[in-house]
Amino acid sequence: MDTKDLCLGVLTLGDASGYDIRKQLEQTFAHFMEISSSGIYPALKQLALQGLVTSTTIPQQGKPNKIVYSLTDGGRRALGLALAESDGRHKVQSEMLVMMFYAGLAPPEKLKSVLLARAAELEGYTAATKAWRDSDAVDQATPGQRFLAGYALAVMEAESKFLRSHVDDLIDEVEQDKSAIASSDAKKG
Repeated sequence: MDTKDLCLGVLTLGDASGYDIRKQLEQTFAHFMEISSSGIYPALKQLALQGLVTSTTIPQQGKPNKIVYSLTDGGRRALGLALAESDGRHKVQSEMLVMMFYAGLAPPEKLKSVLLARAAELEGYTAATKAWRDSDAVDQATPGQRFLAGYALAVMEAESKFLRSHVDDLIDEVEQDKSAIASSDAKKG
């Protein structure tokens, strides 16, 4: 899925300005996809040229005009086609995971700090997702949105629990390995 597809997706929820689309993408997808804010306006321009969205200019007092985009039937079909052609790959890009791969080279206190910060971040996302799930807003959500919330809760809760229950074990192992290497180096030297 590219930025154009994501913009079409947001517009299925209703008419929106470029700013509104950017905010919706950041709130909804930034946790699991890289969103290029600078690509939103060029994507909207291309979508308009292709007839997949229309735009209405709304004059504003003392500010630049506001452009509100609407999804066309062709845009809805184009999004459906993009979804049908997507392989649905689940790709994770994480500096934290790279850091853990090379954990033996990082300071143990840094490892612990990163892992506990990630657990806290996940717990914040979990609380926000539960608040949404338990609010009246969930009644207006699509079945896919409710499914995604449940999936996200399961993954975030499992990851947070794993991090909190295994961080000390990792730190102990890293410190033992560093001690063994230091001892071996001392014997060689």
